[in-house]
Amino acid sequence: MTFTTGFSMLAYLDPGTGSMVLQLLIGGFLGGAFIIKHQWKRITNFFSKNKDTTASSDNTENGKNQATDPK
Repeated sequence: MTFTTGFSMLAYLDPGTGSMVLQLLIGGFLGGAFIIKHQWKRITNFFSKNKDTTASSDNTENGKNQATDPK
């Protein structure tokens, strides 16, 4: 490879490097999809016009406070 400096660069990418890069890309895509799937309610509530506070609350279920009202 010759860049603007005029020097010849010797670069070698073995098959393991390509496999690692592919694995990083696939893992990043699947990790992002996982985060979006599990945070979808928060994402839609952030962009919605009417804020639904009960859907984004983690401590309440059916109007009961789980910390003070055990099942």
